[in-house]
Amino acid sequence: MLSISVTAPAQQYGTLKDARDGRVYKTVKIGEQVWMAENLNVSTFRNGDPIPQAKTNEEWETAGDNKQPAWCFFNNDAKNNIPNGKLYNFYAMVDERGLTPTNWRILNNEDWSNLELSLGIDYASRIKSKSGWIDNSNGTNKSGFSAYPSGWRAANGSFIGFGDHGVYLSFPNSDDDVFTKKVIFRNAILTYQYPNKNFGYSVRCVKNGLGEKDNTIIINLPPSADNIKSKLYEFGYLLPRNKVSIEEAKAILKFLGAKETYIYNTRPEPFVVGRFNDKYAITIWVGTYGKLNTYGIRYGNLDLAYHRSNDSYFEFTKMTITHVAGYTQQYGSFKDTRDGKVYKTVKIGQQVWMAENLNTDRFRNGDLIPEAKTIEEWEVAGNNKQPAWCYYENAPANGAKYGKLYNWYAVSDSRGLAPVGYHIPSDAEWTILTDYLGGAEKAGDKMKSKQGWAEDGNGTNSSGFSGLPGEDRNYNGTFNYIGKYGYWWSSSEFNTSNAWFRYLSYTNGDVNRYSDDKNFGFSVRCLRD
Repeated sequence: MLSISVTAPAQQYGTLKDARDGRVYKTVKIGEQVWMAENLNVSTFRNGDPIPQAKTNEEWETAGDNKQPAWCFFNNDAKNNIPNGKLYNFYAMVDERGLTPTNWRILNNEDWSNLELSLGIDYASRIKSKSGWIDNSNGTNKSGFSAYPSGWRAANGSFIGFGDHGVYLSFPNSDDDVFTKKVIFRNAILTYQYPNKNFGYSVRCVKNGLGEKDNTIIINLPPSADNIKSKLYEFGYLLPRNKVSIEEAKAILKFLGAKETYIYNTRPEPFVVGRFNDKYAITIWVGTYGKLNTYGIRYGNLDLAYHRSNDSYFEFTKMTITHVAGYTQQYGSFKDTRDGKVYKTVKIGQQVWMAENLNTDRFRNGDLIPEAKTIEEWEVAGNNKQPAWCYYENAPANGAKYGKLYNWYAVSDSRGLAPVGYHIPSDAEWTILTDYLGGAEKAGDKMKSKQGWAEDGNGTNSSGFSGLPGEDRNYNGTFNYIGKYGYWWSSSEFNTSNAWFRYLSYTNGDVNRYSDDKNFGFSVRCLRD
């Protein structure tokens, strides 16, 4: 009989200093990965914004219902902070401001599989701490992982499981995978699919090891699709048969003629994107821990080919590509404290924009902004240089979709039109956006929504900006035809009478820059400070 046993490797400890608060975490190397050896214990996001603490059951439930981030101590007792760390809801974990320390990420399903493979069949005992577990269920902690029985918080705010449960949310590995929760209980690790996102879980992080993004500019002319197929066929036999490094992936893309390459750190595998033009890109998933690679080839909406790294051939066939190259949409949300309205946000380049139009009727200090319904009311507000807003055609139903239209005097009012933490973008900040999206002549198509524009003038919305044709109100109080244009103010004056704005049109993919009368009513987008 052949007996196989797995021996836990010697513990290789280290430390991690979180730049946010100076806290030093113990780390441990298990297999090929470096893990935090204690639970996350931070109360701010990576950008410095505080994560709301939810003490009462009502605060916890409200945060979950509104899909807002929150944390707590178990039983709201700070004494449970050490060594158990804090409990976080799902919305704190996925917030674009970043919950984990720089260059670290939250565990995913494959990480747990790697942990089990590294430690053997009794890995539950080997990751559990040597003390703290009730009913003589302490672990050996031979791995150094030090899982604590920190319990969890239910969606209704009640606390459960302290002393006999350690509960971690685990992220999916791909779009075909699902969120799970890992429950360490007794001598087992149980997996549950589709966990409640409003629960409070402990958080462990694993070191990423790769930079977040690499902008390497490779100057070359965009090749034709036929050219690419020929080159891929030529190069296919030379591809590595197991792992592909970042540099190898970039070399492949350069060989094929990519103009730009980008590295994205996704779960479970990073991928490298080579952009050839606005419609054509190649995505290479970088192999980790022996996983096979897929080279996804797409031209426009046509999937051309794939290559699996254990094959000795390159096959041109139909496939489904999970990651389509271009601009990865990083969505988030925030709540406007004035009225509780939750706005979707999107990160484009280094800027975080509201992904929908502003729809508030009051300034930041609480003062109401006058609504101007009639033509006379709108003209009087403009002539007197007073702030005003309206719905398109004075119909509240339009406000739900397009937001409100504001004259420039509302935009520039010292009481503040934008939500706290945001501001009205300047003319220069609009230019930063369009430059990032390829220039004003190309950015419009990437900023326009996929539907709603007249005469099939829809965009791709590849940026996530979701620009809608909300039209405008003229200085004389009349409205134009909705569905053809979208106008957005900047905070920058052109002169005493006019201010700069941007508009999108159903007729083309440009972003147009003009100045016009401050008495016009345009939509407003806000930019995070």
